[in-house]
Amino acid sequence: MKFLDLVNISELQRLLDAMHAATGIPSALLDSDAAILTASGWQDICQKFHRVFPETEARCRDSDQRISRQLFDGKFVGYRCENGLNDYACPIIIEGKHLASLFVGQFFTEEPDEDFFRNQAQRFGFNEDEYLAALRKVPVIPEERVSNIVEFFSQLASTIAHLGYQVLQSKVAMNFKDTLLEAIPNPVFYKDRNGIYLGCNKAFAELLGFSKEEIIGKSVSEISPSHFADKYNEMDARVFDNSKIQSYEYKVIDAAGAERSVIFNKALFTNVDGSIGLVGIILDITARKQIEAKLKESEENYHLLFNHMINGFMFLQAVPMEDGIMQDFIILDVNEGYEGIIGQTKEEVINKKITEIIPFTKHENPEWLFVLNKVLNTGEATLLEYYSKHFSKWLRLSIYSPKKGYLAIVVSDITREKRSEEQIQQYAYHDHLTGLPNRRLLDDRLSVALAQAKRENELIAVIFLDLDNFKPVNDTYGHDAGDELLQQLANRIMSSVREGDTVSRVGGDEFVLILPKIKAKAEAEQLAVRLLEACRKPFIIRRNEVFVSASIGVSIFPYDGMDISELIRTADIAMYHSKRKGRNRVCFVHECV
Repeated sequence: MKFLDLVNISELQRLLDAMHAATGIPSALLDSDAAILTASGWQDICQKFHRVFPETEARCRDSDQRISRQLFDGKFVGYRCENGLNDYACPIIIEGKHLASLFVGQFFTEEPDEDFFRNQAQRFGFNEDEYLAALRKVPVIPEERVSNIVEFFSQLASTIAHLGYQVLQSKVAMNFKDTLLEAIPNPVFYKDRNGIYLGCNKAFAELLGFSKEEIIGKSVSEISPSHFADKYNEMDARVFDNSKIQSYEYKVIDAAGAERSVIFNKALFTNVDGSIGLVGIILDITARKQIEAKLKESEENYHLLFNHMINGFMFLQAVPMEDGIMQDFIILDVNEGYEGIIGQTKEEVINKKITEIIPFTKHENPEWLFVLNKVLNTGEATLLEYYSKHFSKWLRLSIYSPKKGYLAIVVSDITREKRSEEQIQQYAYHDHLTGLPNRRLLDDRLSVALAQAKRENELIAVIFLDLDNFKPVNDTYGHDAGDELLQQLANRIMSSVREGDTVSRVGGDEFVLILPKIKAKAEAEQLAVRLLEACRKPFIIRRNEVFVSASIGVSIFPYDGMDISELIRTADIAMYHSKRKGRNRVCFVHECV
C-alpha cells in the first residue's frame, strides 16, 4: 500500500501551500522511501546556500537522517541542524504502517545570532550580503505554535489517507464516516454552504450541550449567541471564498454556559452530490490559556484559576533521593480537578513525597519516576497516556517544567475516549449484524493460519457458504426478518464448528469459514455436511417456519491455493459448482459430495 494510492497529491500540495501562506513555515511530504511527494516554501538560505556547498549540504543530510531514524516511535521529532535552522518531522502511520512523513523546517524559534551566520558566510565563501539577506527571510516562530500547526496538518493528512483507504476497499464514495468522527476526541462538525449543520460528532454535541438531533438541520445562529454566530458566519464565508484551510482562535459557549477558548480549523469538502460543504475541528485551548494566565498573574489570581481548572493539576518540587542520582518530588499543590479525578484530597497529599502518595510510581508503572526526572533534566515536555489499575481509569498526563527544579502535571481522565476507541475497533473488524468477523479480520486470521500451516506442514480448509432462496424471505417477510434469519444462521454455524475455527460474514448471505489444522480432506467434508444440515432445518421467524438451504464450496490448502485470495476464490468457484449442480449440496473444485 503506497501513500500515493490513498491521497490526492494536488490537494495536499494546496494544503501545504496554504500552511506556508498562513505560517511562513516550509513543509514537505515524503513517502516511505524518502522520495519527496510535494513541498512548499523552501527558504533561499537552504536552496541557494546550504544545499549547494558540499560541507553544509552534508550537514543538511545529517539532519534529515537523524530525524528519519527517530520517526518510527510515532512521535514528533525535532532537530536543530548544524547549519543553524530548526527542522521538525512526524510520521504518518496508517493501518500500522509508516507510509509517509511530514517535514516542516527552515525556521527559528528565537531571533538568530547573525554573527554565527556571518562567520559561516566567511568560512564557506558565501556572499555575505546575500547570505544575511536570505537569513532575514527565515521566519521566527514560537515552537508551540509550530507544533500545533504541524499536529493539526498531520492529523488531517492521516484522516484523508484513511478515507482514501476506505474508498479503495468499499468502492463507495463518502465524505465522512460516523465511526471516524466519533473516534476523534476533538469536537468536529460539518455544514452546507448555507451554514446549516449536516452532522457532528459526540464531542461537539457535548461541548455545546445539545443532542445531535437538536443540532443537525439548524443554523449556527439558532444554537449560538448572535455575536458568536456573526463571527462564525464571517469566517465560514472566507473559507468558501478562498477554498483554503483556515485556522483561527476564538470562543465558544459550552454546555454550562461558560466561554471556552478554542482554535477553529476549517476546510472545504465535496458532498456525494457534488455540492461544497465546510468541515471544522475544534481544539479546546482553555486549559492552556488558563495555565499561561496563571503563571503571569498574581499569586491570588493564580490560585483562583488553579482551583477552577477542569483537568487535574499537580505542582511538584524536586528533592534528592537517597541514592543521590534520582530526584523524588514533594507535592506543593493540587487543584480540585485532581481531587475529583484521582480521589485524593489536598490535605492528604500536600508536602508529601510523590513516591509516598501515588502507588503507581512504584507498583503499576516503575519507570514513571524516570520520566519525571527526564523532563526535569531536559526541560522537554512529555505527554503520557497511562492506565491506572489502582484507580481503574485511563489518564493522560502532560508533564512539563515551568522553572528549574519544579514540575507541573496536568491530569485528564480519558477513560471514555479509550472505551470509544475500543468500540471503533470492534466495528472495524466485525460484522455489525451478526457480530462475526468481517472480511478484514478474516484475511488477518487466514494469513496467520497460513503462516503456521506452512511452518508445521498442516492442512487448512476454507468453506464458502451461500444461502439458497434467501431473497424470497426478504420479499415475503421484509428485510428485518431476513436479518433475523442471518443472525440465527450465524448462531447455528458457530455451534457446528470447532474451537479455534473462524466464522465470518463477508456479504449479504455469504459466510466464509477457516478450519485450521485439519487432518484430512474428509474432516472438512464432514463439517461442511453438518453445516448443510443446519441450514436445512426450519427457521422460526415471527412465528412462521421459514425454509432455506445452502450451497457450499470447499478449498484445501495447499492443494487448491497457497495464499488468501487464491483459497477464497477457489472455495467461491466450488460454491458456484454447487449452485449449478442444483444447490443444497457441498462441492470441492473438482467434485461434489
